[in-house]
Amino acid sequence: MDRPHLFQHFDTLADQLEAASKLRSLVLQLAVAGRLVAQEECDVTWQLEIPNEKRRTIESLRLTRHPETSPSAQDELPYIMPKQWLGTCLGDLAYSCPTAYGENPSPGLRAAGVITVGNINNAGGFKGHFTQRGFPPEEIEELLAHKGDLIVVKSSGSAENVHSGKSALCRAEHHRKIVGSNFVMRLRTFGK
Repeated sequence: MDRPHLFQHFDTLADQLEAASKLRSLVLQLAVAGRLVAQEECDVTWQLEIPNEKRRTIESLRLTRHPETSPSAQDELPYIMPKQWLGTCLGDLAYSCPTAYGENPSPGLRAAGVITVGNINNAGGFKGHFTQRGFPPEEIEELLAHKGDLIVVKSSGSAENVHSGKSALCRAEHHRKIVGSNFVMRLRTFGK
């Protein structure tokens, strides 16, 4: 269904049972496929730079093991994307940074707030108080989250209260002040 077809039959759709959830789902599908607004031609040369940025970052970090991903073919995706969009694997855009829970704060350790599952809200931000933990000075620099890092819950530790996949973006106010616990992944993009 496209936009004109949706508007032509909107009244009929709105009168159906569960209309709101069905319309929400339809709008989401149209948005992901780029069919809600007119698509303009744009410069897509940035897509060619992604593999180079990935290679440079892996070399600069001296990573010896980074998973290789095969290029996605457009026909493998469950929807048709606009020409200026790029279907790619997450592993080609970002890499996983180390996380740790740390120790009780003590002399000789550097203190930092630790992001737990409960610190990530449903709006993509942080909430509550970060537990202060201690980290060895020689390890803290690679553990601190930077502005732009994506923190993703990988395990909630509870079968009844699953939060896996919930995520938050590290913003300027938390830059180099917080560390991800063992229950989250901290992802950083290759290049810009």
